[in-house]
Amino acid sequence: MGHAVETPDARSRVIRFGDYEADLRSGELRKRGTRIRLPGQSFEVLALLLEHPGELVTREELRARLWPADVFVDFENNLNTAVGRLREALGDSAEKPRFIETLPRRGYRFIGRLPEPSAGVPPPTRRIKLAVLPLENLSGDPAQEYFSDGMTEELITQLAGLAPERLGVIARTSAMRYKGARKDVARIGRELGVDYVVEGSVRRAGDGVRISAQLIQVSDQTHLWANSFDGGLGDILKVQREVAQAIARQIEVTVSPARESCFRHPPVVIPEAYDAYVKGLYHFNQLHPSGLHKAVEYFELAIGKDPRYAPAHGKLATAHALLGFFGWVAASEAFPKAEKAALAALQVDDTHPDAHHALAVVHWFHHWNLAAAEREWERTVELAPNDPFHRWGVFIFLSSMREDHRRAIAEAELARELDPLSVLIRSNFGWVLYWSRHYDRAIAESRAALEMDPNCLMAYYILGLASLAKSAFNDAIAALLEATHRFGDNFSLGYLGLAYGLAGRRAEAREVLSQLERRAASQDVRPIHFAWVHVGLGENQTALDWLETAYAKHNTNVLFVRCVPFYDPLRSEPRYAQLLARLNLLPRASGR
Repeated sequence: MGHAVETPDARSRVIRFGDYEADLRSGELRKRGTRIRLPGQSFEVLALLLEHPGELVTREELRARLWPADVFVDFENNLNTAVGRLREALGDSAEKPRFIETLPRRGYRFIGRLPEPSAGVPPPTRRIKLAVLPLENLSGDPAQEYFSDGMTEELITQLAGLAPERLGVIARTSAMRYKGARKDVARIGRELGVDYVVEGSVRRAGDGVRISAQLIQVSDQTHLWANSFDGGLGDILKVQREVAQAIARQIEVTVSPARESCFRHPPVVIPEAYDAYVKGLYHFNQLHPSGLHKAVEYFELAIGKDPRYAPAHGKLATAHALLGFFGWVAASEAFPKAEKAALAALQVDDTHPDAHHALAVVHWFHHWNLAAAEREWERTVELAPNDPFHRWGVFIFLSSMREDHRRAIAEAELARELDPLSVLIRSNFGWVLYWSRHYDRAIAESRAALEMDPNCLMAYYILGLASLAKSAFNDAIAALLEATHRFGDNFSLGYLGLAYGLAGRRAEAREVLSQLERRAASQDVRPIHFAWVHVGLGENQTALDWLETAYAKHNTNVLFVRCVPFYDPLRSEPRYAQLLARLNLLPRASGR
């Protein structure tokens, strides 16, 4: 959601709800005219919730409002105490809330009824939140699960593109967590923070498809609408758009004329190309090396059936870009393929967000053209503002390359709001918090990611590095040892050597250097990993030697030398300043 920007009179209003009124200017709460004693922090919680009625206010947003970044407090206990006192003053309860609803591990929402705005005063704009649950496969063939999953993702994409300024649609990653789950709609609504839920099914027979959908209002679990839509595989985009537009009409979301025109004439697809594309989506969404390689095969098959099918080119580009981004394929191989596929997609449709996403990654990590990468990220989000998958690259870029941490955190919070159960987004948010030196919050995010997925490697990195930044050496070493034992990768080992060195355990740091040297005899060990251990040992000149080698070898990780806190001991060295100049990093955001 990001932080509200207060207008000059934003806090001069008195807001009434039930028997209560809150004076946002004086910070007073009254019940039927009688003032109620309420601690300042509890009132600030109430004020922020009232500024965003019906919307999730995250724990991170509350922390930013109540406790500045440079004030260290026991955040969890202090926030729980503040909310508890607020509930006590309002005669409310967590179990049966009338005003303050808890969304476990995420934040709070004001659910009380507010008076209608006065005549002539426009009501505050508020995005409606909606989740599309995984469509049930009614074909009778378990092998068709990929198709029903693909239909779910495509329907989410269609809805997300209708009116992004008014409709927030929960992303596929979070929605798919409910596949096969037998949870009631009220509970799902609370967990995802949505107003409406779409349930439905897909039945496929040959090239014929039937999509059935029903719309449920979360507040009272009322079934507002249900219908079925039939079509052939060739005009499946038309069927999907009919479903999306019917749902939008039911929740009274107005589609702008510009977007309406884009939806008016959906292209006809070749059935074999579409089928291969949806199979590719199924494997793409697994986000691991074997899944992405399999996705590449299917996207190439789709392109072979229809060379002008832009979505297949776009997803092929993104798959190659991710293989290079995560180091699962050599950058020299992955990124040229990503660039070629992205340009092919843009020749067919220059508004395809996947293609711009892939080009952003290529410009960033292959060409090291940061200005071009920033332009592509901005274009990607402009084209797909409701897609959190595209936003995670944006907030990582803003925080690391421009050190625009405030905007990066706002982008990350929006991405997490749209995809609250995404481990990828939550763990990458942890990097932003670490780079912006919000170490306690980075630790909290990494632990939350590990609760979702104990095998989230990045979360172990962040947990270790943020603990190291707080001089919590035992916690840092424990996290990085766990990562090394679980995954055995060179990043875990390099970070562990850094931690040993900073903790004064020099012999163990030296042993890590020996292990890296032994590995280098048979595999690609990046110079940056040696640099980290020498930073830990306080051997600044040797660390700079390795960083310069990393630059010479076009090792992408050297791009992060400015934002990473553990490079602080190097910042006074002339060679460090020279390295930054050669990297041509983007200017820092003002007011950093």
